[in-house]
Amino acid sequence: MRHKILFLFVLLISIHTPVFAEYSSSKITAEYKECGCEKEKYTIYVGLNDKNTKKQEIAVEQAEELIRNICLKYCDGVTVLNGSGYYKHDDGTTVTEKTVVVILFLPDDKALNSICDEICSRLNQESVLLEKQKTSYTFHHNSH
Repeated sequence: MRHKILFLFVLLISIHTPVFAEYSSSKITAEYKECGCEKEKYTIYVGLNDKNTKKQEIAVEQAEELIRNICLKYCDGVTVLNGSGYYKHDDGTTVTEKTVVVILFLPDDKALNSICDEICSRLNQESVLLEKQKTSYTFHHNSH
């Protein structure tokens, strides 16, 4: 378990993307300052190896669809990415694991807990890694 968390942390660092990119347009900057949208951004890292068999029992595409449907029961939008991660067992064996990365902006922690619980249950996971970040954002609307 300790190694799986380390693996997921390394995966987090390797695929981390900027939360908000600055633009030179004064219109965008003005809209951003006017909006003042600050919210929690949640990223959930879901390894796909089954907790009992220690191997992947579901195709990545099926897992992404299942996770997307779970998330959309509790919130209005979700971003789902996939990647590969690696970690070592206590005996030194290196494990490769496909990982689904879920990015959410949620209104409350109750919905987030429900999402994590359901993902763990439906994909037979011991745990998922949850990252929480305070972020500011704005939507850019096409002015043409």
